[in-house]
Amino acid sequence: MAKASRRTIVKTVVRLLRDRPEDRSAIVRSLAAYLALHKQTNQLDLFMRDVARELETSEGSVLAEVTSARPRSLRVARSPARTRSRSPRGSKVRP
Repeated sequence: MAKASRRTIVKTVVRLLRDRPEDRSAIVRSLAAYLALHKQTNQLDLFMRDVARELETSEGSVLAEVTSARPRSLRVARSPARTRSRSPRGSKVRP
């Protein structure tokens, strides 16, 4: 099996995630299997960063990990999260 370009793989993963969001785990496992087969597992972070960037560009979604120095209170944990995205399309706040 010939190696595909990272850009092609990323676009395919994003399309599959968009078309079949319920199969997200299987799609990511397939990507991991492809990377293992082609001895590219050290590039997983690059692939996932490119997938996140492509999702942001195509859908206006931003993936973020939030770290806090203090534990969240129960009130904060139960309240709907508000997110602010900074993207080329502007700033959006979603409850």
